[in-house]
Amino acid sequence: DFVEQVSGMACDGTVSAGPGDAAGATTRVLFGSCNFVSQPQTLWDDVLARKPDLWIWGGDNIYADQKRGFKLFPKPGSIFQAADPARLRQLYAKQLADPGYMRLLNSSVPLVGTWDDHDYGINDGDNR
Repeated sequence: DFVEQVSGMACDGTVSAGPGDAAGATTRVLFGSCNFVSQPQTLWDDVLARKPDLWIWGGDNIYADQKRGFKLFPKPGSIFQAADPARLRQLYAKQLADPGYMRLLNSSVPLVGTWDDHDYGINDGDNR
């Protein structure tokens, strides 16, 4: 079951109760990545509507790196410029100021995650 928006992608799933858990209990885990913070953030109300027990960021949470032009056959990572600390602060502040994301942060849903190449480095920067 996928929810796809311009600003990102999320997937949800349920996990059945294991031995020792309450009979019939389920846990709903939603996860997502590829969130262009510069695009409309229409995803968060859909995430909250699914009543998740956990949100997992899978990386590419803000897309901080920037393209430096066009190359027909570029080397991996060669057309991207890593973000400087000021840009990172600006983009994370923009994400935190989004009303839908704030509703998720202020809810009882725990958030965990990781950073990936677009969050602080360059696209596929490990392939140079």
